[in-house]
Amino acid sequence: MKKRTIGIIILIFYFIYTYYLAYLPLEVFNIDLSTLSVLVKIAYLLIFDLGLILILYFVYRKDFKHDIKDFKKNWKKYLKMGFKYWLIGLAIMGISNLLIQIFVTSNIAENEESVRTLIKSFPLYMLFATCIYAPIVEETIFRKTLKEIIGYNLIFVFVSGVLFGSLHVLGSMTSVTDLYYIIPYSSVGIAFAYLYYKTRNICSTIVMHFIHNTIFVTLEILILFL
Repeated sequence: MKKRTIGIIILIFYFIYTYYLAYLPLEVFNIDLSTLSVLVKIAYLLIFDLGLILILYFVYRKDFKHDIKDFKKNWKKYLKMGFKYWLIGLAIMGISNLLIQIFVTSNIAENEESVRTLIKSFPLYMLFATCIYAPIVEETIFRKTLKEIIGYNLIFVFVSGVLFGSLHVLGSMTSVTDLYYIIPYSSVGIAFAYLYYKTRNICSTIVMHFIHNTIFVTLEILILFL
C-alpha cells in the first residue's frame, strides 16, 4: 500500500513538473523562452531535466542500486530478451506506421515532426534529451512507477505501453487522425513494459530505450545535416 501511494504521488508530480513547474519561472518573471539565446535555452532545459532525474533517483535510489547490481550479473540474458521484444515491437511499429500512411494520412506523426524541428534547432540538446533523459525518466515513470501502482501483471504491461504511446501523441497532436499513431508508439512501449515484467529490472528497459532512441535520433541527424 505504501509503494502504491508513493507511486501515485510520483506520477502526479511528474505531470505537474513536466507540464507546469518547468515553465513556472518563465511565467513568474514574464520571460519569453523564444527570445532567449540558444545557450540560455539549453541551460534552462538541462537544469530542469537533470533536476527531475535527480529527484527520481533520490526516491528510488535503493531500487536503482539493486537493479544496477543485478543488471551487471545478468546483462547478457536481459539484453537478449530485450532485443527480442524490441524487434517485435519495432516490427509492429513499422507496419502500423506504413498502414496509417497508406490508408489514413500521408503525414508523419506530429510528435515525429516536432522532434525533427527540435533536432534542427538544438541537435546536441536533443541527443541528451532523447538518449539520456527520456530513457531514464520515461522508463522510471511509465514502467517502475506504474508497476508500483498496478502491480506486476499483464494489465500493467498494457496500461504502461498505451499510456506511454498516448502521451507521445496527445502532447503534440493537431488533428484527430494523429490518434492512429498511438498504435505504433504503444507497440514499443508495450515491448519495454513486457521486458520489465519479465526481468523486474528497470535497467534492462532503460538500456533498450537508450538503444532505440540513439539509433533513431542518430539517423534523424544524419538525414537532416548530411
